[in-house]
Amino acid sequence: MKIKKMILPLLLTVAVLISIFLSMIIWINPSSYQNVNKSSINDSNETYKKTLPSVYSPTQVVKNDYTGAQYVLTNQSVNLISEIRTQMLSFSDFKFSKLENFSLKNYKNFMNRKNSLMLNYPDTVTTNILSRVLNNNLKDLPNVDFNRILIPLDDNTSIYLLHDNSKTVYKISLKNDNLNKIKDIISKDVRQIPVNTYFKDNKPMIAFTKSFYMPQYSYLYNTSSQNFFVNRLLPGSNTPPKRHHNTTIYNDQDRRIAFNEKNHEAVYLDSMSSPASSDLSQFLVQSYKNISNLGLGNNLNSIRYFNYNDKNTDITYRNYVEGFPIFDNNSNGAAQMRIIDNVSVRYTFSLDVLQTPVPSGKKDLKMISTKQVVNNLVNLGYDTKKIGTVELGYQSIKVGSSNMLINLKPTWFVQYNGKWINYNKATQNQY
Repeated sequence: MKIKKMILPLLLTVAVLISIFLSMIIWINPSSYQNVNKSSINDSNETYKKTLPSVYSPTQVVKNDYTGAQYVLTNQSVNLISEIRTQMLSFSDFKFSKLENFSLKNYKNFMNRKNSLMLNYPDTVTTNILSRVLNNNLKDLPNVDFNRILIPLDDNTSIYLLHDNSKTVYKISLKNDNLNKIKDIISKDVRQIPVNTYFKDNKPMIAFTKSFYMPQYSYLYNTSSQNFFVNRLLPGSNTPPKRHHNTTIYNDQDRRIAFNEKNHEAVYLDSMSSPASSDLSQFLVQSYKNISNLGLGNNLNSIRYFNYNDKNTDITYRNYVEGFPIFDNNSNGAAQMRIIDNVSVRYTFSLDVLQTPVPSGKKDLKMISTKQVVNNLVNLGYDTKKIGTVELGYQSIKVGSSNMLINLKPTWFVQYNGKWINYNKATQNQY
């Protein structure tokens, strides 16, 4: 037993020592590190092309069984979305048709179709984007907006695209020889969390119906240097930085970058080289291309598309773990791009980059149901009309005794009056 107890701290110590060693190499020989980063600028176009399919993949897997019961599926061993996507790459013989604009009731019934699998996006995408995710297999199909993919588990001749805003369903007739493989993926080592679909303000939402347990995670992380981004984004700038409270500001004639040293967030303002496209597909591709050009490095491997706001013309990407978004101490996720008055672009991004997962040694946490979350907030005086989406995610908590270790704690996040709040903090009257 003593040996087993020693394994966890030993593994953690080894991981930390490796991270320190790599950091020392960068400190001792920064020139070689800078050369690597300079070469990555030239390869930025290739970088975004390689990572775009994962960034714009669905983030949630929901199974409707043969009785009609719904479950969110998770797997700590493999990435379910990635495994299912691999099988979808072999789909062929596509034919596209629009079914109809359903009533609210009929649309919900279609979402709850028995013996089916639903792949959910956190916000609207297009068939052009899905085609890029599937190696351009759908390039000849009409370009339509949608945010859910329904795969029947008793029919290998069709899949369906669902668009929540218009309550429209599109049918893609196809040949699917891998349906049994998809069934295997969602049945092996998979955890099922009971949910159901409800509608609020005509928008479908997923509610977790019972209490359940969620794992906790720990990661080594690295904080990117300010100098790297100053040299990359403001090359040739000789203007000395300015300090204001916890913020350091650099600027040249057309660009400006500010670093918040308290929450490790950077805000970069640049003039627009060309007008933002009104076509959603083009906007999503160009936005991610611009984000990848910032030089976020390893962050590009774990971020996912989270939200697009057409009113503010902004797009948000977040880090994800096991299909659940990470909410940092700032509200802008891992990266955000916003168009300002059609003249300039504001990028907000975190300097903290998740590196290597390490054993957390923490027990799974018991989570209450979605209904209980809402009830508790209302009982504390929160206005039920201002409560929007209730999202299950992870809060990043930096370990006080370490500058390299971060804990990810499962937490409810609630969109209240248009802004995301942490349920744990909200119920402690910290908002």
